[in-house]
Amino acid sequence: MSCAKEHRVPETGAPPATSRTLPSRPARFDRSQRMAVRTTLRDSVKEGIAWSVMHGAGERYVAPFVILGGSGLLHLAAITALPTLAGALVQWLSAAVTDTFGHRKRLFAGAGVMQTLVWIPICVAIFLPVNSGYWLMLAAYILFVGGHQFSIPPWISTMGDLVPAGRRGRYFGQRNFLCGIVLISAFLGAGGWLTLCEKLGDPVWLGLSGRNLGFLMIFATAGLARGVSARYLIRMFEPEYRPHSDDRFSLWQFICRAPRGQYGRFVIYRATLHGAGMVIGPYIAWYMLSELGFSPLVFACVCTANLLAMYGSQPLWGKVIDRYGSKRVLAIGGLASIVIPALLLLTSTPWGIAAVLVYDGIVFAALGIAGSNYTYDIVTPAKRARCTAYASIFLGLAGIVGTFAGALIMLGVPKLVPLPWAIGGFTVQHPFTVILIVSMVLRILPNALWLQTFHECRLPTSTRHRIAA
Repeated sequence: MSCAKEHRVPETGAPPATSRTLPSRPARFDRSQRMAVRTTLRDSVKEGIAWSVMHGAGERYVAPFVILGGSGLLHLAAITALPTLAGALVQWLSAAVTDTFGHRKRLFAGAGVMQTLVWIPICVAIFLPVNSGYWLMLAAYILFVGGHQFSIPPWISTMGDLVPAGRRGRYFGQRNFLCGIVLISAFLGAGGWLTLCEKLGDPVWLGLSGRNLGFLMIFATAGLARGVSARYLIRMFEPEYRPHSDDRFSLWQFICRAPRGQYGRFVIYRATLHGAGMVIGPYIAWYMLSELGFSPLVFACVCTANLLAMYGSQPLWGKVIDRYGSKRVLAIGGLASIVIPALLLLTSTPWGIAAVLVYDGIVFAALGIAGSNYTYDIVTPAKRARCTAYASIFLGLAGIVGTFAGALIMLGVPKLVPLPWAIGGFTVQHPFTVILIVSMVLRILPNALWLQTFHECRLPTSTRHRIAA
């Protein structure tokens, strides 16, 4: 029998709440509040568009800046994994602060302002020598990602209260689609700009090469866009938030209950699948820019194919989730992800890699939106911030293990067993091929071990607090 028919709150991997109504916000809004909610949901789309400019033209080019600057694989691993881990730990703090402070908007809006300011030292790092510039950028990027991760629990908690439960898939699917169009445009435009700046050659302005001048301009643009995004966050309507002491539980309690709770097993599945993906994730850009010699514009075009597929398919996945449930879409994405490394083994041309990344984008659109909606479906409103934070710690740890494992495998394994290898008629000639094989094997394990251990299980309507029409 499904959980919806039983009308009971499913296990989340957290200590159960006492039997009472869950008043994370009033069950119904009055007329003025409903108008404020509608305005906020429209403004949230505008906020996401501004954030997408920042992400597409700025954040997505931090790793290419490190790669093109001549840093090694371990430097790339560090700037990929360490900010993610720090951000996950900051989410742990964010959940506690959200419950104690009670004013969620001040937390995520303040984090947005802080992120805006962090782009200043990132721009300054471009003027410094490669080594010292890298360490300043790493420190600034850790603050940047930390600020973003700190904002996630209170933002998710707030948006979960604002968006009607029956329309979450459609709303976030359409929001993500619009934001994706802008992100893709910003990303592609920045790649074209960098390619143009590289052609400047010897002329130096402000002591910068043409390429570094291009990076300075796109990072400055990213900072301005984040400022616009923060302005919309400040304007958001915040529903009343009244956490209760029995909704609080420690990370240790979550860890102990995770293997027995639906949400806990879901988190383990997502974390292990994420770690398997991160074995190759950060190094696809390195492989294209450093090993295959793609120009920034070709690199941007190939990655744009991935982004178009990812954001273009999200509205469809959102509708499928609303009709068939988050777990089914999550299973489709998880199983389909297994073959991605195998497809990358078959090609090294821009068109071939672009085709694989189109498939990758569709798959990870399903995983991303289904994962977020599963949290909304199964976790009670009062526990969303804390459960989101604890889940992020699992994802962060899995990500850092996967990222450094990929770097160490590429650096170490070929020295122990020199390439090329002959495996069943297939020749392994490049270290990147090794981590593709490893990632494919690791993706099989969570799908075999954890995918069937949690189920579709939505909160009853009385708990989801639909917005009154």
